[in-house]
Amino acid sequence: MMLELAQHGGWWWPLGEVECRSAIDAEVAKLPQIVAMCAGRSVAVQAGCNVGRVPVSLADQFDRVITFEPYIPNAVAAELNIGSANVQLYLAALGDRQGRVGTTTDAMN
Repeated sequence: MMLELAQHGGWWWPLGEVECRSAIDAEVAKLPQIVAMCAGRSVAVQAGCNVGRVPVSLADQFDRVITFEPYIPNAVAAELNIGSANVQLYLAALGDRQGRVGTTTDAMN
């Protein structure tokens, strides 16, 4: 599989990805309200890293950010976007049991 990335708005994205951008923008816009409810701000655990916009935003507010992304094209883009020593990215999914998972880019109905 040949992985192709492109920059959009200063962020690396898998080539052709356009649907998630506005959803990620909406999530980033909610972060100040969510972070304000967090005491201490030592560690943030964030699932669904996508291309790293949410963990990068959290990195300024927390001592350490642990994030997970199972989809390889997103994880590669996230590695390029994160660039922060206090963010740890794991190529993995979170779930209620241990095991292997697959990913798909098909729209969910």
